[in-house]
Amino acid sequence: MSKVKKCLGWTTSKFDQVNWLPAVAEPLDSDISLRPKRHAPIRVTELMPVQEIVSHNNGSVIFDFGQNMVGVPKLNIPVIAGQEVKIRFAEALHKDEFYTDNYRSAESTNYYLPSQSGDIEYTPTYTYHGYRYMEVSGFDVSKTPTENWATAMIQHSDVDVHANFSSSHPKLNKLSENIVWGMRSNFYDIPLDCPQRDERLGWTGDAQVFVTPSMYMADVYGFWSAWLESIREEQGADGKIPLYIPFVDWINFASSGWGMRLR
Repeated sequence: MSKVKKCLGWTTSKFDQVNWLPAVAEPLDSDISLRPKRHAPIRVTELMPVQEIVSHNNGSVIFDFGQNMVGVPKLNIPVIAGQEVKIRFAEALHKDEFYTDNYRSAESTNYYLPSQSGDIEYTPTYTYHGYRYMEVSGFDVSKTPTENWATAMIQHSDVDVHANFSSSHPKLNKLSENIVWGMRSNFYDIPLDCPQRDERLGWTGDAQVFVTPSMYMADVYGFWSAWLESIREEQGADGKIPLYIPFVDWINFASSGWGMRLR
């Protein structure tokens, strides 16, 4: 706990770093080649306003952005000093209540503790969420929530999306639109299997199904090239490839369909 207290306020200009340990410099390994990243970084590519306030009661408000997407919100809300603000996320509602069973162990919750009362602007950092709905509690309840309290900052690897499918059938158009949104939400530096629950892994089986369609929808050559190189780096001496890349110690066997090389 003492170490945590010493780090409080490290992002401010008045922070005293006297208790920080110095960085350690190491020489470059001549066998390692450094080169620029092959694809664009994760960026905020779109700002989405609230479409509807679903409910406002018992000191909490639920916002609906009208689209399942990935990123973080930017909040402009009234707060009271020392009163914790809690922000929760969900992809769906069940009888106007948050449905988060599909998040499994992912809490998908942010907290903000204001140091002073009044209107504040807050954007979560070092995280991202897959969501459509957002619940905010802990704000100054003497104020009435409005739709301009929140804006969704949509994030993904900044690939050039050029999908332009159009037909005379509304359902086909919606299907095409959903596929593009699925690509945007799961291209988060690596091809994710899901951006909201407690996995968020680069499953190779999911990727090999989607790699070809994605080529028709966006300039993703650099994105896939970088990830394929990661596959080669993770390949074992016996030739087997883990089920997901990058590999974390969870499932340690390989199988056809998931552990296969993408072509």
